[in-house]
Amino acid sequence: MMQGEIDILEKDLMLLSRAIRYPATPDLEPAWPERPREARLVPWGMRAAAAVVVALATLVAGVALVAPAREAVADLFDKINIFVIDDVPAGLTHEIEGREVSLDVAQDALGFEPALPGGTHPSKVVLQEFGEVKAAALVFDPTNAPGYLLFETNGRVGKGIPTGGEKAEFVEGLGGEAYWLTGLRLVQYQNLNGDVIYESRRVTDQNTLIWSRGGLVFRIEGPLEMEAAVEIAQSLE
Repeated sequence: MMQGEIDILEKDLMLLSRAIRYPATPDLEPAWPERPREARLVPWGMRAAAAVVVALATLVAGVALVAPAREAVADLFDKINIFVIDDVPAGLTHEIEGREVSLDVAQDALGFEPALPGGTHPSKVVLQEFGEVKAAALVFDPTNAPGYLLFETNGRVGKGIPTGGEKAEFVEGLGGEAYWLTGLRLVQYQNLNGDVIYESRRVTDQNTLIWSRGGLVFRIEGPLEMEAAVEIAQSLE
């Protein structure tokens, strides 16, 4: 297990711990039999990974039968948050704000290599930075097809759909949580604690395919039909 994965699991454990109540535990150190120190030495990475994985599994099992905690677990592992709002807030921009960078710079900021549709390369990359949350908007301009934006982020993404507007349509075939969205709506990022990053909020009326894969969130925005967007998503390498 890599250090980055351990860090994410540790943050998830902190969120899960807030969802349950448990009694104080006694000090177990005096009861632990004394053994030669060298016999207990374990490489830090293996010790931390094992402790986090065991604790995470224990917490998930422990909250499985408690309704409020069960909802918290669902929220924890749900990287896409789609919700209903009365109206799209006025004054928000439609523009993709950020700085233009190379793919290499975007990779360093995101902490992972951006996935690309097979055999293609973006004409521009815009990096958005919101503290620990980073997002890259990759611009594609195919010769014989409509242009589109591919967003990739290490954070959570929220979509606010106005009351009476279009609904999110669940999409199959992408291996995880995936939705097709149309109409005017709010877009916002959330940090690793689930808090809204207000400076990230914008509005869009572009057709959007949003899905999660491997703990990351991807979305395609543009004048595409759902079948075309799904085909692009399936081609990511």
